[in-house]
Amino acid sequence: MSERPTGVTILAILMILYGILTLVGGFLIGIAGAVPFIGISVTVFIYVIWGIIYIIGGLGLFSLRDWARILAIIINVLGLIGGIILTITIVSALIGIPMIIISIIIIWYLTKEDVKAYFT
Repeated sequence: MSERPTGVTILAILMILYGILTLVGGFLIGIAGAVPFIGISVTVFIYVIWGIIYIIGGLGLFSLRDWARILAIIINVLGLIGGIILTITIVSALIGIPMIIISIIIIWYLTKEDVKAYFT
């Protein structure tokens, strides 16, 4: 199995892009001072760590590392939980339902035997 599945490549690119956007968002929050109620430094720290995790996970998926596949599954389980919470609370089902659907699709895809076989 020499070539990476297209779905894994797409997911890796999306994870890296999301990680970069999260890093940029964290730094912009820090510069703008947009989150005074919990502390700017805590918010920036969370954004930076989350962005780094996504970038490392995306790079790992490009390399077909099994730890990156597991990390992506964990991230999407968290996304699934977050989507459920958003949907059942008054926050927004418009955000929660797509999160649930996307997370389920990614978890399903990364746990398929033919996809798992590519990872080392």
